[in-house]
Formats: sequence, structure tokens, C-alpha cells
Amino acid sequence: MVREKSLTAQLVQLSVSLITTMLVTITEKEKPNFHQSPPFSSPSSSSNLQLLSYLAMPVRNQNGVVMGFPADYFETPPRYEEPTITTAAERPLPCNNADEKPHPCVKWLILTLFVITMIFFMLAFSGFYLTYQNKAPYIRIESITPSNINASPNTTISSNWRLTFSVDNPNKFASIHYKKIQVSVFYKDKHLSSGNVDYFYQDEKEEGRMNVDILGLVMNMEKEKMNEAYEMVVSLKLDAVVWFETKFMKNHWQLLEANCGDVKVRPSMNLTLDGSGRCNTNLQ
Repeated sequence: MVREKSLTAQLVQLSVSLITTMLVTITEKEKPNFHQSPPFSSPSSSSNLQLLSYLAMPVRNQNGVVMGFPADYFETPPRYEEPTITTAAERPLPCNNADEKPHPCVKWLILTLFVITMIFFMLAFSGFYLTYQNKAPYIRIESITPSNINASPNTTISSNWRLTFSVDNPNKFASIHYKKIQVSVFYKDKHLSSGNVDYFYQDEKEEGRMNVDILGLVMNMEKEKMNEAYEMVVSLKLDAVVWFETKFMKNHWQLLEANCGDVKVRPSMNLTLDGSGRCNTNLQ
């Protein structure tokens, strides 16, 4: 009986200690502390487990009744393991991770290459178009020389004019064939006279001179037509049909119009260009 009472007291004390330990373990599991050691790795926990194993052994009393706890009554608490913390430097990149499929990275790479290729071809085409696009020639009046001047008492003056034009072909890959060139003289909107040139040719990037004769120009230099400096102001216009012979592109015809500004004419046929003589050219 004494042994049974002593054994009962030990079991009660052990049960209280076990319950306390389990409550502490549950509390520590809910609030883990990474700076403390696992609760069941200390020597005291090992001693408790050995004691529990001893107490779990069956004991017979005087009446032959087996006393003790069932073999699976006590469960070995799991060992506490600290979680593994992975830093940002150790994390694999999406495109370098062997476990992930590389399809998104390849997709974006192909899309980027496609966009770069399209931009390259657009720039190349724009440069090609601007380089090979036909440009109108640069035309400027260098001089006007009157000849065969005849004056009548009624202020009518007739003469011949020779105009010398400086013509510059700015196209690097196109030669220009000029046909049906006509230079006209106007007083306001009234056509006075004109001169013609059948043909003129310019190679790529060539500068040349072209002479046009206006014969039998008759001007009625009335007082009402004179300005304050006693000058009659007339305008010059050049028209032509041009053929662009372009390398690597289709050849074609175009109409050329050039407004060459005003000319101030005195009764003595002293001529003065109003401005630099530069003609404003336009292709149609």
C-alpha cells in the first residue's frame, strides 16, 4: 500500500509537471522566439522523458492487477526547428530559376527585338525616301541685258532682252531634262512678251547657266504706270516641263514653275532686279 501511495503521488506530481510543460510548449509555439533554444532539447526535458518511460512500465499490486499508463499514452513532443530565412540576394531571379519556365522572358525578348527591327526599317525607309525624293532646281537670274532699244514719241519702248539664269540641280541621284522652257514678262496681270528654250539638260549635282532671249518686248511706259522713282515694275515667270531620270526609282515628268520676282525698268532701259534675283521654284 505504501508503494502504491508513493507511486500515486509521483504520478500526480508528474502529471502536473507534464501539463505545465505542455502549456509552456503551446505558448512558445504560438509566439516563437528565434533567439531561444527548443524547449525539448534541454537536459531536463530528456530526464523527464526517461522518467515517463520508467513510469509507463506496468506494475503489479498485491492483488495481481497491472497498474500504469498505456504504452501510447505519452507522446514524444516534436523537436522545434528554427525557420530558414532566405535573403533577397539568395532568391533566384525569374529568368534564372530552373524550376520556372523561361517562356515570359523569351516572349519579351522577341517582342523587343521585333520593335527595334521595325524602328530600324522605318528610319531606313525615311532616309531613303528623303534622299531619293526629287527636289526642284535652284534658279536665279544673274543678268538681264537689253538690246535693240527703240523709243517712240508716245512713250512706247521696244527692245530685246537676254536673260542669263544660273540653274543648280540639288539632286544626288537624279538628272533633269528641261523641255518647253518659257520665260514670260508681266505688268501686273497683263502678259507683255515671252521667250522660249526648247531643251536644257543637267546631270546630278550639276550647276549650269541657261540663256533665254525675249524678242520684241514692247512696253508702254505711261506716267500712270511709273512709280515715284519714274520706274516701270514688271515681273518675270519661268515655266518648263522637266523629266527626272532617277536612279533606283521610277522616272517621271513634272511641271516646273518659278516666280523670279520684279524688275524695275527706266525709260533708258536701265534695268534693276528687285531683290537677289532668286526664283521661287515649285514642282507639280
